[in-house]
Parts: sequence; structure tokens; C-alpha cells
Amino acid sequence: MGSASRVLAAVGVGMALVLAAVPASAKDSPKCKVLTIHATNKEGASAPALEGIPELKKEPFSLYKTFHLLAEKEYAMVQDVPVQLSLPASSGLSAKLIWKGMNPALKELNFKLSLVKGTGKDQKEEVTSFAVHGKAPFFYVRPFKEGKLILYIRCGTGSD
Repeated sequence: MGSASRVLAAVGVGMALVLAAVPASAKDSPKCKVLTIHATNKEGASAPALEGIPELKKEPFSLYKTFHLLAEKEYAMVQDVPVQLSLPASSGLSAKLIWKGMNPALKELNFKLSLVKGTGKDQKEEVTSFAVHGKAPFFYVRPFKEGKLILYIRCGTGSD
């Protein structure tokens, strides 16, 4: 083997090692669409952007008359890197969504949702772990004002 062949072979081995160390491709990293919704029994018109969510027409959500879209954002997720979610300041909460990884055998994406209420020593954290399959959404619901605060989280990968 000539010196040029040895150099090319060494470069090839080096490239293979670099590629093996690179995490899953961007097409395997999920993108999550998060809607922050306020459900209330006050009379009024619901946000037109929410009409395409069939789950809001079923119980327990169908018990509410009006749905206000407070925030809508899409996040490109990176494993174990939290993203800050948009919540109303009046909720007294902060929230982070963390992609924990993929289970290919079950075709599911695993997440943690961390909600923190309060500040300093009075902080209380609530952590919810969940998995999504395909394009099925996850709903997180908690009391808010005279109704409910709903986080609608729908995630998928480029290979979905």
C-alpha cells in the first residue's frame, strides 16, 4: 500500500469515527408544536386556529365554551436540552420541555415536562414524563383563572 493509499485509509477511518460519534441526524430529532390554550365557560368566540383540534370537541374539553389561544410555537428539540415554553405571566409558572430520547422498538418519543411555580425557597417543581406515538398529541391541563390552562404538545420527526 502506497503512502497516498495509507493516508486515504487513515482519513476514511477517522471519518468513520467522527460519524459514529455524531448523535442521531437532524431528521430523527423531533420538532414539537406547543399551543398554550385557556379554556373557559365564559361566552365568546374560540380561536379559529383551534378548530382543527378534534380532542377539544370531546370530554373533558367539550365541557368548556370558549378556547383562547395564548401562545403557539414550534421547537426543534435536541436530546436532553430543555426548551422554555411560553406561559402567561399571570399563571405564576415556568415550563420546560425536554426530549429524553426515542424508543425505536415502540416507535415513541419520550419527553419530560417540568413546571415550576414560585421563586426562591418557595419553588415547587412538578415533573411529568410522557411518550408520544406518531402524531398523537399530549395534553397537560391545570386550573387557571376561571377555567383551565391547556398545553397541547404535538411532536414528530422528519421520518414520521
